[in-house]
Amino acid sequence: MGGICKPGSRVLDEPEAGAIAFWDGSASFGGSLGHVGVVEAIKDDGSILISDSSSSRSAYNVFTADPGGRIWPTAFIVVPEAPERSKEFNPGDKVQTTPGNLNFRLEGLNQSPELLSQGTEARIEEHSSNGLYASRPGSIDDYYHWWYAAVELDGELEFGWLAEDYLETAGEDTSDEVPEPGNGDQEESGKDGDPDEDTSLDEEPEDEEKDDLNDNGEADPDCDTDTDTDSEPDNHEDPDDGEVLDYKPGDVNGDGVVDVRDAVLSMQNALKIKQLDEVGLAAADVNNDGEVDVRDVVLIIRYALEIIPSFEEM
Repeated sequence: MGGICKPGSRVLDEPEAGAIAFWDGSASFGGSLGHVGVVEAIKDDGSILISDSSSSRSAYNVFTADPGGRIWPTAFIVVPEAPERSKEFNPGDKVQTTPGNLNFRLEGLNQSPELLSQGTEARIEEHSSNGLYASRPGSIDDYYHWWYAAVELDGELEFGWLAEDYLETAGEDTSDEVPEPGNGDQEESGKDGDPDEDTSLDEEPEDEEKDDLNDNGEADPDCDTDTDTDSEPDNHEDPDDGEVLDYKPGDVNGDGVVDVRDAVLSMQNALKIKQLDEVGLAAADVNNDGEVDVRDVVLIIRYALEIIPSFEEM
């Protein structure tokens, strides 16, 4: 696995109180997609008290697992303790963005982020999430303090979240009171799920690979987000026409990262819910048996969780 920019989660063989217990798809407990629970306590005899949901008819369930028993977890994930809530800004503060093409995470379900040009002004709004330390969406090792803000887009106020690392104070806000925003739980924010291209940006939107660039647009030497030990993608020859396909094993969606999203796409293909293209099929067949099935899904999950170092010896 590649280096980690900031402290991330640890995967352990032994339980710790407060850790996330997980069962992979090969375990006899939890089903083919695996299962997760929380280690509530470790008892004197070595057994652990676990709370979970969906393992019984109850929405919330508590049970005991014995070491070596059928329901003993595959491993345990310890999430690092987050820093204290940031006090950098306060509701009502006016801020502005420091880089170009900064993602503005819109409020509401299934919303695509808006790209903000450098110097875009926003107003910090009252919200229970303000100043909390949480992961960057789509990443397991990048963390920011987040702030809930109002931004004017195309003449309308939109509400969502901005990362503190890319904000600076823009002076006191003397404007009139803005309309009351939603509570963060509403399903729609009034913005289409697929926003039109923002032609007001000063520069072309960055692709996902530029998340690893610093504010000057240069590669950050302290941040290695490459999760594969191979510098070049593997090649796969299409048996029909001899075409060589470039792909990265496990990276089914082609975003350069092997994570749970790739496992979901592989499972959808195995269940005939969604058909992968040739490159996706080649990337999903990590055990090279010519089929994409639950065994490949399990291997992709294990690799994403750093339980296995590679697919080479599978």
